[in-house]
Amino acid sequence: MKKIYFVLFIVLLGTVFIHAQSSKLTIKPSEVQGFYNEVAQATLVIPITDKKDPEEKALLDAVKKYWTICPYKTISRKVFNEMQNNHSETPPKTFYLLKETYERLKRRKKDWAYSKYYITKQNLWVEEHDEPYVEFKLPLKTQNHTLVELPCGYLFGLMIKNLNAELLLMKDPAAYANSFSRKKLVKANFKHSLKAYAGKMLLVTADELENYMINLPEDDKDINRQQHKLIKFIARKTKIKRSNIKMVSPDEIKTAIEKADANTLIYTGFSVYNAQDAQMLRRIDPNRGFKPGQWVLAIGLSAAVIATALVLSGVL
Repeated sequence: MKKIYFVLFIVLLGTVFIHAQSSKLTIKPSEVQGFYNEVAQATLVIPITDKKDPEEKALLDAVKKYWTICPYKTISRKVFNEMQNNHSETPPKTFYLLKETYERLKRRKKDWAYSKYYITKQNLWVEEHDEPYVEFKLPLKTQNHTLVELPCGYLFGLMIKNLNAELLLMKDPAAYANSFSRKKLVKANFKHSLKAYAGKMLLVTADELENYMINLPEDDKDINRQQHKLIKFIARKTKIKRSNIKMVSPDEIKTAIEKADANTLIYTGFSVYNAQDAQMLRRIDPNRGFKPGQWVLAIGLSAAVIATALVLSGVL
């Protein structure tokens, strides 16, 4: 019997290893109230290089306008980098608004890298730790397999509104459980449509088109043709009429966010948000999905773990 328990333990350990690097899509229901309470009693620390920089100024303006959960303060990027290099522990009652970019293993994939902001206790490699966090994905692109950050200051209002609203929802676990669940909405099979929103206007920027065309051959980057394909893809996945999907400037998106326009949706970071309350309604990443090769890898690793466990336990 002890051998069986040992095998089960090794298998469980192997399963945790296989999935440990996966990004959390939402916080576990058992963690939401505790996470909210921790953030509400903390100070949100924001690393800043230059407050006069347009992007960082837009970020701080959005925090000042929409953040209500707890006090916040800025810290110089130099000091923050020293903390990271020294592997300094996070001080008590401290959370960070932290931007990080991750690369996937297969760089030839269209969506081989992604950039996000996190609210987290971790000051480095947020997704590598087993700590709860909330996140917001940003658009980016690559040129010759080199990451290029896109200007996204116009999205910071939406981002901070979204993070603030999600945390407030965690204050009431029952309300959180009954709300739109990222776990249900971030699905590769797209069973949950947006038919109820079909009459609204959905705004998309050229940045998202650049994101959509990541790593396409240069001779395949015909703007008009790819824009048509992107709109067709969004319409098919959301059930929103193509005539209601509009390519606009960043300023138009920023204005819709500031006005909290109830008749407008925003598509960014391969996700659909409601401009009125910044709620995430749907994840429709054209490059996402668990591929057959990943299943083979997962099964192979599991088999190797089980075989090792059986050998170590004397069963084999």
